[in-house]
Amino acid sequence: PETLRAFMDSVNFPVLMANANVDMEPELKGKLQKSTTLYRNNQKIGLIGINTEKTAELSSPGDNVIFTDAVAAVQAEVDFLTEAGVNKIILMSHSSYAIDKMIAANTTGVDVIVGGHDNTYLSNVSDRAKGPYPTVVNGTQIVQAYAYGKFLGELSVLFDEAGNVIYATGEPITIDGSVNENSQIVARLDELEKPINTLKETIVGTVSNPLTGDRAVCRVQECDMGNMIADAMRDAVIDKGYTIALQNSGGIRASLDSGDVTLGEIMT
Repeated sequence: PETLRAFMDSVNFPVLMANANVDMEPELKGKLQKSTTLYRNNQKIGLIGINTEKTAELSSPGDNVIFTDAVAAVQAEVDFLTEAGVNKIILMSHSSYAIDKMIAANTTGVDVIVGGHDNTYLSNVSDRAKGPYPTVVNGTQIVQAYAYGKFLGELSVLFDEAGNVIYATGEPITIDGSVNENSQIVARLDELEKPINTLKETIVGTVSNPLTGDRAVCRVQECDMGNMIADAMRDAVIDKGYTIALQNSGGIRASLDSGDVTLGEIMT
């Protein structure tokens, strides 16, 4: 919770999660919102956020954050927004394509679901797609654009005056060399990257021999990188009486070559 709160304090936009009760967590109570309303061209647009119900297993939310049923949580926020006069509602879901379809089938009032978590590729033109873009369930338009910045999801939605979707079309745009650079954005990125690159180049240690951290190895057997990380964690707290440290293989993402080790390599 402390890490999430620090992140929320550092950004100038709301962080949303409807399917969690944080009333008992002082770091998040009153700060983590379930939904918000945007105003665009004199129109109210409601945004709801949810995360996977497995967050308690995948992260460390602590004992005070209680994850709740996604369907009930979404419907409650839809009802809240509708009462406030919002008739265009978008759900931002980090829950999986299957869960998104389940939510759409069991709720009313959600117009669009922008999904994630399981890296599903939806498309109307590719035979590799897991479904159409958008996938329509119970009148709800569901989109997801794979992962890793490979695609930019684009969806155009036309509403009637009552907020009903009467037309929706789109397709993930492939982000590759065919996309022309925007000089202003490139210049801004270069400016922002300078202090980051300085940090990334900072030498934090040395490695005598290469350390294998490839997921194909570390996720099926003992590996050098896993041993090194676990030993380092144990050594950091051994004076406090701890003698065992465990490193999950999913947290090991890359190998290290011999020689100097930079902060950028550690953070990769």
